Amino acid sequence: MQQLQELARDAAGRALNQNDTTTMKNGFSAYTNLVDNIRRLLATTRGNNDGHNAVYAMNVDLKQAVAKNGYALDKADGTLELVKRSASISGIGSLTYGDTDGTIKTWDGQVQGLADGSQITYNTSIKDGSAYTRDRGSRNTANHGTYADSVDFNDITITDAEGHVISADANYDLSTTGTIQVNKAKLIIDTAGNTREYGQAAEVASDIAGAASIRHADTAVVNGDTAADILAEMGLYTTSDALVTTAGGQRTNHVGSYDLTAHFTDTSNYEVSAGVTGKEILTPKTIYAEVTGGGSDFDHIAWQVVRNPESQLVNGDQGVFQYGLGPVISRKDQLFGVDMTMNGRYPP
Repeated sequence: MQQLQELARDAAGRALNQNDTTTMKNGFSAYTNLVDNIRRLLATTRGNNDGHNAVYAMNVDLKQAVAKNGYALDKADGTLELVKRSASISGIGSLTYGDTDGTIKTWDGQVQGLADGSQITYNTSIKDGSAYTRDRGSRNTANHGTYADSVDFNDITITDAEGHVISADANYDLSTTGTIQVNKAKLIIDTAGNTREYGQAAEVASDIAGAASIRHADTAVVNGDTAADILAEMGLYTTSDALVTTAGGQRTNHVGSYDLTAHFTDTSNYEVSAGVTGKEILTPKTIYAEVTGGGSDFDHIAWQVVRNPESQLVNGDQGVFQYGLGPVISRKDQLFGVDMTMNGRYPP
Protein backbone atom coordinates (compact mmCIF):
# COMPACT_ATOMS: atom_id res chain seq x y z
CA MET A 1 0.00 0.00 0.00
CA GLN A 2 2.74 2.49 0.99
CA GLN A 3 4.68 1.84 -2.19
CA LEU A 4 1.63 2.43 -4.33
CA GLN A 5 0.90 5.71 -2.55
CA GLU A 6 4.45 6.84 -3.15
CA LEU A 7 4.20 6.01 -6.83
CA ALA A 8 1.04 8.08 -7.07
CA ARG A 9 2.64 11.07 -5.35
CA ASP A 10 5.72 10.82 -7.57
CA ALA A 11 3.57 10.81 -10.71
CA ALA A 12 1.74 13.94 -9.55
CA GLY A 13 5.00 15.66 -8.62
CA ARG A 14 6.51 14.97 -12.00
CA ALA A 15 3.51 16.48 -13.67
CA LEU A 16 3.67 19.65 -11.57
CA ASN A 17 7.39 20.16 -12.35
CA GLN A 18 6.76 20.37 -16.10
CA ASN A 19 6.33 23.59 -18.09
CA ASP A 20 3.55 22.44 -20.37
CA THR A 21 -0.04 21.86 -19.38
CA THR A 22 -0.32 18.70 -21.48
CA THR A 23 2.31 16.91 -19.43
CA MET A 24 0.71 18.24 -16.28
CA LYS A 25 -2.63 16.82 -17.29
CA ASN A 26 -0.98 13.53 -18.17
CA GLY A 27 0.66 13.47 -14.78
CA PHE A 28 -2.62 13.98 -13.00
CA SER A 29 -4.18 11.36 -15.28
CA ALA A 30 -1.47 8.91 -14.26
CA TYR A 31 -2.14 9.76 -10.63
CA THR A 32 -5.86 9.16 -11.09
CA ASN A 33 -5.26 5.84 -12.83
CA LEU A 34 -2.97 4.70 -10.05
CA VAL A 35 -5.57 5.59 -7.45
CA ASP A 36 -8.11 3.53 -9.36
CA ASN A 37 -5.68 0.63 -9.43
CA ILE A 38 -5.08 1.03 -5.70
CA ARG A 39 -8.82 0.92 -5.07
CA ARG A 40 -9.23 -2.28 -7.07
CA LEU A 41 -6.23 -3.90 -5.44
CA LEU A 42 -7.25 -3.05 -1.93
CA ALA A 43 -10.74 -4.37 -2.55
CA THR A 44 -9.27 -7.86 -2.87
CA THR A 45 -6.29 -7.71 -0.50
CA ARG A 46 -6.84 -5.22 2.29
CA GLY A 47 -10.56 -4.68 2.71
CA ASN A 48 -10.78 -7.05 5.65
CA ASN A 49 -8.04 -5.40 7.70
CA ASP A 50 -10.45 -3.97 10.25
CA GLY A 51 -13.70 -5.84 9.60
CA HIS A 52 -15.55 -2.90 8.07
CA ASN A 53 -15.27 -0.41 5.24
CA ALA A 54 -11.67 0.80 5.16
CA VAL A 55 -10.64 4.49 4.87
CA TYR A 56 -7.02 5.29 4.03
CA ALA A 57 -5.29 8.69 4.23
CA MET A 58 -3.89 9.98 0.94
CA ASN A 59 -1.18 12.59 1.70
CA VAL A 60 0.22 14.82 -1.06
CA ASP A 61 3.96 15.46 -0.82
CA LEU A 62 5.02 18.25 -3.23
CA LYS A 63 8.71 17.65 -2.62
CA GLN A 64 10.58 20.18 -4.82
CA ALA A 65 7.66 20.97 -7.05
CA VAL A 66 7.54 24.68 -8.05
CA ALA A 67 4.69 26.46 -9.74
CA LYS A 68 5.64 28.12 -13.00
CA ASN A 69 4.21 30.31 -15.70
CA GLY A 70 1.56 31.98 -13.61
CA TYR A 71 0.32 28.95 -11.71
CA ALA A 72 -0.20 28.97 -7.96
CA LEU A 73 0.76 25.71 -6.29
CA ASP A 74 -1.21 24.28 -3.40
CA LYS A 75 -2.00 20.84 -2.07
CA ALA A 76 -4.95 19.10 -0.48
CA ASP A 77 -4.66 15.79 1.31
CA GLY A 78 -7.44 13.32 0.80
CA THR A 79 -8.72 9.91 1.74
CA LEU A 80 -9.27 6.69 -0.15
CA GLU A 81 -12.34 4.78 1.00
CA LEU A 82 -12.71 1.16 0.08
CA VAL A 83 -16.40 0.30 0.08
CA LYS A 84 -17.76 -3.22 0.10
CA ARG A 85 -18.16 -4.86 -3.25
CA SER A 86 -21.66 -5.91 -4.26
CA ALA A 87 -22.02 -9.58 -5.17
CA SER A 88 -24.83 -12.10 -5.33
CA ILE A 89 -25.52 -15.81 -5.22
CA SER A 90 -28.69 -17.21 -6.77
CA GLY A 91 -29.89 -20.50 -8.11
CA ILE A 92 -32.46 -23.26 -8.27
CA GLY A 93 -32.34 -26.43 -6.19
CA SER A 94 -34.49 -29.47 -6.81
CA LEU A 95 -35.79 -32.49 -4.97
CA THR A 96 -38.53 -35.04 -5.55
CA TYR A 97 -41.92 -35.10 -3.91
CA GLY A 98 -41.80 -37.42 -0.91
CA ASP A 99 -38.00 -37.46 -0.47
CA THR A 100 -37.29 -38.46 3.10
CA ASP A 101 -33.87 -36.97 3.89
CA GLY A 102 -34.87 -33.29 3.79
CA THR A 103 -31.99 -32.17 1.54
CA ILE A 104 -31.70 -30.38 -1.78
CA LYS A 105 -30.68 -33.00 -4.32
CA THR A 106 -29.43 -30.87 -7.22
CA TRP A 107 -28.28 -27.26 -7.35
CA ASP A 108 -27.79 -24.96 -10.34
CA GLY A 109 -26.22 -21.79 -8.96
CA GLN A 110 -24.92 -18.51 -10.35
CA VAL A 111 -22.47 -16.08 -8.70
CA GLN A 112 -22.11 -12.48 -9.85
CA GLY A 113 -19.92 -9.58 -8.77
CA LEU A 114 -16.85 -11.31 -7.33
CA ALA A 115 -13.52 -9.55 -7.77
CA ASP A 116 -11.45 -10.80 -10.69
CA GLY A 117 -9.78 -14.10 -9.93
CA SER A 118 -11.76 -14.70 -6.73
CA GLN A 119 -13.55 -17.95 -5.98
CA ILE A 120 -16.46 -18.77 -3.68
CA THR A 121 -17.72 -21.98 -2.07
CA TYR A 122 -20.86 -22.51 -0.03
CA ASN A 123 -23.43 -25.07 1.09
CA THR A 124 -27.19 -24.91 0.64
CA SER A 125 -30.03 -26.04 2.85
CA ILE A 126 -33.78 -25.52 3.13
CA LYS A 127 -34.64 -22.20 4.77
CA ASP A 128 -36.78 -22.30 7.90
CA GLY A 129 -39.95 -20.20 7.72
CA SER A 130 -39.88 -20.11 3.92
CA ALA A 131 -42.70 -20.68 1.48
CA TYR A 132 -41.39 -24.21 1.04
CA THR A 133 -41.44 -25.14 4.72
CA ARG A 134 -44.87 -23.57 5.21
CA ASP A 135 -46.30 -25.77 2.46
CA ARG A 136 -44.39 -28.82 3.68
CA GLY A 137 -45.77 -28.71 7.20
CA SER A 138 -45.15 -32.00 8.99
CA ARG A 139 -44.72 -33.98 5.78
CA ASN A 140 -41.42 -35.02 4.22
CA THR A 141 -41.66 -32.49 1.37
CA ALA A 142 -43.86 -29.73 0.07
CA ASN A 143 -46.16 -30.32 -2.89
CA HIS A 144 -44.94 -30.31 -6.47
CA GLY A 145 -44.14 -26.75 -7.50
CA THR A 146 -41.65 -23.87 -7.28
CA TYR A 147 -40.87 -22.06 -4.03
CA ALA A 148 -39.00 -18.75 -4.20
CA ASP A 149 -36.51 -17.57 -1.55
CA SER A 150 -36.52 -20.92 0.23
CA VAL A 151 -32.78 -21.68 0.34
CA ASP A 152 -30.26 -20.93 3.08
CA PHE A 153 -26.58 -20.41 2.14
CA ASN A 154 -24.10 -21.68 4.70
CA ASP A 155 -20.31 -21.91 5.13
CA ILE A 156 -19.61 -19.20 2.56
CA THR A 157 -15.88 -18.98 1.85
CA ILE A 158 -14.22 -16.51 -0.56
CA THR A 159 -10.62 -16.77 -1.73
CA ASP A 160 -8.89 -13.96 -3.60
CA ALA A 161 -6.87 -14.23 -6.78
CA GLU A 162 -3.79 -15.23 -4.77
CA GLY A 163 -5.64 -18.04 -2.99
CA HIS A 164 -6.02 -16.23 0.36
CA VAL A 165 -9.25 -16.67 2.30
CA ILE A 166 -10.83 -13.25 2.92
CA SER A 167 -13.77 -12.14 5.01
CA ALA A 168 -16.96 -12.20 2.99
CA ASP A 169 -18.75 -9.96 5.48
CA ALA A 170 -15.97 -7.35 5.54
CA ASN A 171 -15.40 -7.14 1.82
CA TYR A 172 -18.77 -7.81 0.21
CA ASP A 173 -22.38 -6.77 0.37
CA LEU A 174 -23.45 -10.29 -0.52
CA SER A 175 -27.08 -10.98 -1.41
CA THR A 176 -28.39 -14.53 -1.63
CA THR A 177 -31.61 -16.00 -2.94
CA GLY A 178 -32.52 -19.53 -3.93
CA THR A 179 -35.57 -21.27 -5.34
CA ILE A 180 -36.63 -24.84 -4.62
CA GLN A 181 -38.26 -26.90 -7.35
CA VAL A 182 -40.18 -29.96 -6.14
CA ASN A 183 -40.44 -32.51 -8.93
CA LYS A 184 -43.23 -35.04 -9.16
CA ALA A 185 -42.74 -38.55 -7.83
CA LYS A 186 -43.19 -41.38 -10.31
CA LEU A 187 -45.83 -44.11 -10.32
CA ILE A 188 -46.16 -47.12 -12.63
CA ILE A 189 -49.48 -48.77 -13.42
CA ASP A 190 -49.55 -52.50 -14.22
CA THR A 191 -52.50 -54.63 -15.29
CA ALA A 192 -52.83 -58.25 -14.22
CA GLY A 193 -54.09 -60.86 -16.68
CA ASN A 194 -56.53 -63.72 -16.19
CA THR A 195 -57.87 -66.73 -18.07
CA ARG A 196 -61.61 -67.26 -18.49
CA GLU A 197 -63.91 -69.48 -20.52
CA TYR A 198 -65.72 -68.12 -23.50
CA GLY A 199 -69.04 -66.77 -22.32
CA GLN A 200 -68.03 -65.86 -18.73
CA ALA A 201 -69.02 -62.22 -19.22
CA ALA A 202 -69.50 -61.39 -15.55
CA GLU A 203 -66.15 -62.88 -14.60
CA VAL A 204 -64.37 -61.08 -17.44
CA ALA A 205 -66.01 -57.78 -16.44
CA SER A 206 -64.78 -58.28 -12.88
CA ASP A 207 -61.27 -59.07 -14.12
CA ILE A 208 -61.18 -55.90 -16.19
CA ALA A 209 -62.46 -53.73 -13.37
CA GLY A 210 -59.78 -54.96 -10.97
CA ALA A 211 -56.89 -55.46 -13.37
CA ALA A 212 -55.00 -52.19 -12.84
CA SER A 213 -52.91 -51.36 -9.79
CA ILE A 214 -49.99 -49.16 -8.69
CA ARG A 215 -46.74 -51.09 -8.78
CA HIS A 216 -45.30 -51.39 -5.25
CA ALA A 217 -47.99 -49.09 -3.94
CA ASP A 218 -46.87 -49.54 -0.34
CA THR A 219 -43.59 -47.75 -1.07
CA ALA A 220 -44.38 -45.80 -4.27
CA VAL A 221 -47.16 -43.75 -2.70
CA VAL A 222 -45.34 -41.31 -0.42
CA ASN A 223 -45.59 -38.27 1.82
CA GLY A 224 -48.57 -39.52 3.79
CA ASP A 225 -50.77 -40.05 0.72
CA THR A 226 -53.05 -43.08 0.42
CA ALA A 227 -53.25 -45.31 -2.63
CA ALA A 228 -57.05 -45.00 -2.72
CA ASP A 229 -56.88 -41.20 -2.90
CA ILE A 230 -54.22 -41.26 -5.61
CA LEU A 231 -56.14 -43.80 -7.69
CA ALA A 232 -59.21 -41.61 -7.49
CA GLU A 233 -57.23 -38.51 -8.47
CA MET A 234 -55.68 -40.15 -11.52
CA GLY A 235 -59.09 -41.55 -12.59
CA LEU A 236 -57.73 -45.05 -13.13
CA TYR A 237 -59.81 -47.53 -15.11
CA THR A 238 -59.18 -50.46 -17.47
CA THR A 239 -60.64 -51.49 -20.80
CA SER A 240 -60.29 -54.64 -22.90
CA ASP A 241 -61.71 -55.99 -26.12
CA ALA A 242 -62.25 -59.25 -24.27
CA LEU A 243 -65.64 -57.82 -23.34
CA VAL A 244 -68.07 -56.39 -25.89
CA THR A 245 -71.42 -54.67 -25.50
CA THR A 246 -74.40 -55.46 -27.69
CA ALA A 247 -78.04 -54.50 -27.61
CA GLY A 248 -78.63 -57.54 -25.45
CA GLY A 249 -75.96 -56.57 -22.92
CA GLN A 250 -72.35 -57.53 -22.34
CA ARG A 251 -70.81 -60.71 -23.64
CA THR A 252 -67.29 -62.02 -24.13
CA ASN A 253 -65.45 -61.74 -27.39
CA HIS A 254 -64.29 -64.75 -29.38
CA VAL A 255 -61.70 -67.11 -28.01
CA GLY A 256 -58.33 -65.38 -28.00
CA SER A 257 -55.97 -63.09 -26.04
CA TYR A 258 -56.88 -59.46 -25.34
CA ASP A 259 -54.88 -56.60 -23.83
CA LEU A 260 -55.96 -55.11 -20.51
CA THR A 261 -55.30 -51.40 -21.07
CA ALA A 262 -55.09 -48.99 -18.14
CA HIS A 263 -56.25 -45.39 -18.52
CA PHE A 264 -55.13 -42.60 -16.17
CA THR A 265 -53.80 -39.05 -15.90
CA ASP A 266 -50.94 -37.54 -13.94
CA THR A 267 -51.88 -36.26 -10.51
CA SER A 268 -50.84 -33.03 -8.82
CA ASN A 269 -47.80 -34.71 -7.24
CA TYR A 270 -47.18 -37.86 -9.33
CA GLU A 271 -46.07 -38.53 -12.87
CA VAL A 272 -47.87 -41.71 -13.91
CA SER A 273 -46.79 -44.12 -16.64
CA ALA A 274 -47.92 -47.50 -17.96
CA GLY A 275 -45.97 -50.60 -16.99
CA VAL A 276 -46.86 -54.23 -17.69
CA THR A 277 -49.93 -54.79 -19.85
CA GLY A 278 -51.72 -57.99 -18.85
CA LYS A 279 -53.80 -60.25 -21.08
CA GLU A 280 -57.34 -61.51 -20.67
CA ILE A 281 -57.28 -64.94 -22.27
CA LEU A 282 -60.54 -66.52 -23.41
CA THR A 283 -60.52 -70.28 -23.84
CA PRO A 284 -63.18 -72.47 -25.51
CA LYS A 285 -66.15 -73.45 -23.41
CA THR A 286 -66.68 -77.19 -23.05
CA ILE A 287 -70.23 -78.43 -23.60
CA TYR A 288 -71.52 -81.94 -23.18
CA ALA A 289 -73.97 -84.13 -25.13
CA GLU A 290 -75.39 -87.39 -23.84
CA VAL A 291 -78.18 -89.58 -25.25
CA THR A 292 -79.36 -93.09 -24.53
CA GLY A 293 -81.43 -95.38 -26.68
CA GLY A 294 -82.95 -98.83 -26.57
CA GLY A 295 -85.13 -101.01 -28.75
CA SER A 296 -85.71 -104.44 -30.26
CA ASP A 297 -83.60 -103.66 -33.26
CA PHE A 298 -81.81 -100.79 -34.98
CA ASP A 299 -84.99 -99.67 -36.64
CA HIS A 300 -86.97 -99.42 -33.43
CA ILE A 301 -84.81 -97.46 -30.98
CA ALA A 302 -86.31 -95.02 -28.50
CA TRP A 303 -83.90 -92.17 -27.85
CA GLN A 304 -83.61 -90.14 -24.66
CA VAL A 305 -81.46 -87.02 -24.41
CA VAL A 306 -79.71 -87.03 -21.06
CA ARG A 307 -77.51 -83.97 -21.59
CA ASN A 308 -78.53 -81.53 -24.26
CA PRO A 309 -75.70 -79.17 -25.33
CA GLU A 310 -78.19 -76.60 -26.59
CA SER A 311 -78.94 -75.60 -23.01
CA GLN A 312 -75.24 -75.06 -22.36
CA LEU A 313 -74.70 -72.44 -25.03
CA VAL A 314 -73.65 -68.96 -23.85
CA ASN A 315 -73.34 -65.41 -25.18
CA GLY A 316 -76.75 -65.76 -26.85
CA ASP A 317 -75.41 -68.41 -29.21
CA GLN A 318 -77.91 -70.85 -30.75
CA GLY A 319 -77.45 -74.40 -32.06
CA VAL A 320 -79.31 -77.55 -33.02
CA PHE A 321 -78.41 -80.89 -31.47
CA GLN A 322 -78.96 -83.74 -33.89
CA TYR A 323 -78.40 -87.35 -32.99
CA GLY A 324 -79.01 -90.81 -34.37
CA LEU A 325 -77.22 -94.02 -35.19
CA GLY A 326 -73.62 -93.84 -36.18
CA PRO A 327 -70.98 -96.39 -36.98
CA VAL A 328 -70.64 -99.28 -34.62
CA ILE A 329 -67.56 -99.03 -32.50
CA SER A 330 -66.11 -101.50 -30.07
CA ARG A 331 -64.48 -99.21 -27.50
CA LYS A 332 -65.50 -100.16 -23.97
CA ASP A 333 -69.22 -100.81 -23.75
CA GLN A 334 -70.21 -98.25 -26.34
CA LEU A 335 -72.17 -99.91 -29.09
CA PHE A 336 -73.44 -96.91 -30.94
CA GLY A 337 -71.91 -93.63 -31.98
CA VAL A 338 -73.79 -90.35 -31.83
CA ASP A 339 -73.78 -87.97 -34.76
CA MET A 340 -73.94 -84.44 -33.33
CA THR A 341 -74.11 -81.31 -35.41
CA MET A 342 -74.04 -77.89 -33.69
CA ASN A 343 -75.02 -75.02 -35.90
CA GLY A 344 -74.02 -71.96 -33.94
CA ARG A 345 -74.89 -68.41 -34.91
CA TYR A 346 -72.44 -65.63 -33.87
CA PRO A 347 -73.23 -63.00 -32.96
CA PRO A 348 -76.75 -63.89 -31.86
